Amino acid sequence: MSKRDWSILGIFTLIATVIFLIIFFVSFCPDDRTPINIISIIGTLITIIALGFSIHQQIQIKKTSELIEENSKNYQDSIRSSLYSWNITRAIALSEKLEDLLMKDENITTVIFIVKEI
Repeated sequence: MSKRDWSILGIFTLIATVIFLIIFFVSFCPDDRTPINIISIIGTLITIIALGFSIHQQIQIKKTSELIEENSKNYQDSIRSSLYSWNITRAIALSEKLEDLLMKDENITTVIFIVKEI
C-alpha cells in the first residue's frame, strides 16, 4: 500500500475511534457498559473502517482501469496509424514497380509480379 493509502486508513481509524468514544460515553449509562456492548460497538466500528477503506480501494481501482483503458486505446490507435502508414508506403512502392514494368512493355514479367505480390 502507498503512503496515501496508509494515511487514509489512519483517518478512517481516527474517525471510528472518535465515534466509538462518543457512542460509548454518551449513549451508554454505566450499567450498560458491559463487555458484550463494548465488543459489539468495536466490531461495528471495525466494519465501518473496513467498508470505508474498501470503497476507497474501489475508487482507486476504477481510476486505474480507466487509465489502462485510455492507454490501451492510444496504443491501438498508434498501431493502426503505423499499419496504415506501412500499407500506404508498400502500395506506393508496388505501384511504382508496376509502372516501371509496364513502361518496359514486359507484360509477362508484370503479370508474374502482380500474382507474386497478391
